[in-house]
Amino acid sequence: MVVSLPSALAIHTSSPSLGLCAYHPDYGITSKTWDLGRDMSTQLHHRLSAFLQPYNWNELEFIAVAIGPGGFTSTRMGVVLARTLAQQLNLPLFGISSLAAFAWHQAIAPLLPPRASQSGPLQPHSSPFGNEVSAALNSKDLALPAIAVQMPARRNQVFGAIYELGQFSPSPNRLDTDKIVQNNQVIRDHSDSHVAAPKALCDRPQTLRSQNLCLVPQQPDHIMEQTEWQQQVEQLSPAPHRLSVDGNLGHTVDSVLDLAYIDYFRKLESHWSTVYPFYGQSPV
Repeated sequence: MVVSLPSALAIHTSSPSLGLCAYHPDYGITSKTWDLGRDMSTQLHHRLSAFLQPYNWNELEFIAVAIGPGGFTSTRMGVVLARTLAQQLNLPLFGISSLAAFAWHQAIAPLLPPRASQSGPLQPHSSPFGNEVSAALNSKDLALPAIAVQMPARRNQVFGAIYELGQFSPSPNRLDTDKIVQNNQVIRDHSDSHVAAPKALCDRPQTLRSQNLCLVPQQPDHIMEQTEWQQQVEQLSPAPHRLSVDGNLGHTVDSVLDLAYIDYFRKLESHWSTVYPFYGQSPV
């Protein structure tokens, strides 16, 4: 059973690079990044307007935005823009963790079929899971290591998050059970879990199909001392796959859109007024 994907827009400004990604049934996926740095404030609206020229604003069904952690000013600009657009267009707005998007982009997206785009398939890269996920899916056992993601913060602290891999079984109107299926058992509800849209080549309209992988937050985004983070990670068994964010994040905007689809189909709270930047600490 399949569910057609609606038109949607994702915005990522949590680093010096701007990332924009859109899906439309007639155009497929379009994704672009720009290294804007301090020019983000003067270039953001212009870049977005040019990016969306082939589309009709009224055709969008929802908007997704990276809420951080990341740069204070740039993250705020993206969230404020997304909130304003969602309010004016009366659209759902989904705030997606920058760490979750990075984890999905690095560890899970490479294992899925390439996604078609206007400029051809998006470039693949290696996943730390290797063939583990394929083997687990074949055996219907997702007892895989967790994913531990960290990002440098101010004052020698780190942002950290830990995710497990799960699956959802969607239906046309909403997910069948709103529960994670792991190790052949339903384990618990996760209202803040995300599932990715499939990356099928030239499959228009793209669809959200049954048995899609998702990230289950075992430890949501938080900030701590480096030593405390190391202790948390070292206590995990089996040892997790460790990912470190170092550099621009705009290229992970396609994963922001991926992770927003599950929230959309589950009809979770998505009013623009509920979406805020995640700073974690004071900018001074």
